[in-house]
Amino acid sequence: MNIKFRMPRLGNKLKGQSMLKEMAMTIIATTISIILTFGSASVVEQRQKEKNRRQTVMMVIHDIEDNIKELKEWKSKEEIHITLSNYILSHLDEIDLISLDTLRQVYNYLLERKKGQQYVLDNSMEKLFQDNLSSWSSLDDNMKIIDQVQAFFNNRQSQLDSMNNSPFWTCPITQQENLSYLCEGSKHGCPIKINQIVKEKLNDSRVRFFLQYSPDRQLAYENMVDAWQNEADKLKFMIGVTDKELKSFIEAHQQFGRIAEKKDIIGEWVKVDSMSGYLQVIFDSDNTFLWRNRLEKRHSIYSGKIIGIHSYEGTWEFKGDTLIETFNPNSYAYCMDASRIQYSENMFESVFSDLELGPLQQKGMMMRDTVNAYIKDLKQWYEDLNKKYFTRVSRRVLRIDESGDKMEVNCLDKDNKVSLMYFLMRKSENK
Repeated sequence: MNIKFRMPRLGNKLKGQSMLKEMAMTIIATTISIILTFGSASVVEQRQKEKNRRQTVMMVIHDIEDNIKELKEWKSKEEIHITLSNYILSHLDEIDLISLDTLRQVYNYLLERKKGQQYVLDNSMEKLFQDNLSSWSSLDDNMKIIDQVQAFFNNRQSQLDSMNNSPFWTCPITQQENLSYLCEGSKHGCPIKINQIVKEKLNDSRVRFFLQYSPDRQLAYENMVDAWQNEADKLKFMIGVTDKELKSFIEAHQQFGRIAEKKDIIGEWVKVDSMSGYLQVIFDSDNTFLWRNRLEKRHSIYSGKIIGIHSYEGTWEFKGDTLIETFNPNSYAYCMDASRIQYSENMFESVFSDLELGPLQQKGMMMRDTVNAYIKDLKQWYEDLNKKYFTRVSRRVLRIDESGDKMEVNCLDKDNKVSLMYFLMRKSENK
């Protein structure tokens, strides 16, 4: 703010009283200017602090709602697993006919995790909130918000402690038991017989006790969801934020870079996965593209890896922020190389009878036949890939970083929700 004031006319002869008056006016004007300058800065700083505090609470609300989603997932898994467990219980005499996938799901459901960490929720937001408590003033409204947030954090920790230590929540198959099963299988040169173990465990009193209290665990999840949603709604009310505003704020803070445009994506992009292979994507300026995927297939029935490469072409265009890719099904091609794998041709497949090798599996087959059946099954998978996935239109939202050499790919489902996210790197011309 500019303050105009008259400087004393030092070049003129001023009489005592007039000079004092001029100097007093100068001092007063300077003082007012300083007060206004620092006062304005203080107001701006205070408003920024209030904005930061409000956004911190919005992040806490988002954290609560993320926890609620996780509770709902836990409850959903509980419902699925108790249904599968009850099904097996009612078919114990026919357990050899039950799919291995079902048996493994039930076994893992009954298997404990690391002691005290069976049920864990991310607490990074709590730590961030605690670290910034000093920025909150002692105003009553702020103290009420702090108390409300602290009450949620305390309740969450109390619930998790109870779940991780209560016998009603403790999974009955210990890690020590699991290790003994694995060692037993290793000693005899074959995998554990999951059907025998599950049958034995479902007759164990500890397992029956755990299954018996599944309805109580489901009810506890529902009660926690209701209570925590109430906490989130209270905080929304206290800071005056709508669901729409909260959603926009979270989306803005979860996105980095900027939306990619046509000029950004022209060229060759790669994604290297040390575990499974290599993806190459080429976007040409004439709005055509080429995808080439190199997969490395490993399996316990052989050593080494089978290399599979499939590729397909199509056209692309931007509609708003979304990249639309239309695949050409006639362009699909694949090849396989199984020449690098090794296995004992004379070993019988029966020791691997616990492995899922698809519908071609037959007991008593020699290992070379089992491997060949697996390769045939894998070849069929590649042939079906074109029908299943690439006779369609794909929609993705692309974001580019400041360098222009890294791209975030967000694949959208039919409801415009992100179903898969990965990163591509621009391939350097000198490589």
